[in-house]
Amino acid sequence: MRFVTIWKQSIPSSSQKCKHPEESENNFLEGFPSRYWLPAFFFPQAFLAAVLQDYGRSRGISVDALTFTHHVISDTTDKDEKFSVFMPKKLNIVRRAFKGSGSSHTGVYIFGLFIEGARWNREQKILEDSLPLEMCCDFPDIYFLPTKISTETPNASNQTDSECYTFECPVYQTPERSRILATTGLPTNFLTSVYLSTKKPPSHWITMQVALLCEKNEK
Repeated sequence: MRFVTIWKQSIPSSSQKCKHPEESENNFLEGFPSRYWLPAFFFPQAFLAAVLQDYGRSRGISVDALTFTHHVISDTTDKDEKFSVFMPKKLNIVRRAFKGSGSSHTGVYIFGLFIEGARWNREQKILEDSLPLEMCCDFPDIYFLPTKISTETPNASNQTDSECYTFECPVYQTPERSRILATTGLPTNFLTSVYLSTKKPPSHWITMQVALLCEKNEK
């Protein structure tokens, strides 16, 4: 309902009527958004858990036997960037959330995250070192696909130097990572982990303290 309110408040006045009324009506997609702005949630962990629960109930699988497989959508082009100058930030977020068909009801598409300490190479679809003077930058959309946990353990001896590694990148709600829970040993603002492809060993990114953030440090 909040999305609906923001959208309706941003409708042009009568002096700025569109030439095609049918197009203005179809700009807003009713129902669930095709993509979700994760930083908008007060408790994102509950949202991700609900996605697994919904999938588990539809397939008859226990939630404890499910996890997420992550796919970074690197081939998307931000065609709505030209609207950012003319439209408020909230309206741009609504347009991005409801843009697309959203025909797939398995899993969720997440956007609005930032990556700190590294950058994502959209052409090669791998994690790379940050550019000079760029410690935090936008990250592409991520497809969270519920997947049944495999009991098979991968054989590390089969991996060669030419193959990509997989880095378990943590996702934090805020840039602060100092507060640690004694029960879990994890920061209180830790949300989940996203597995990213990289040509460098995971130890490199751990040393660089690479992480995905719901909000970046503006200081």
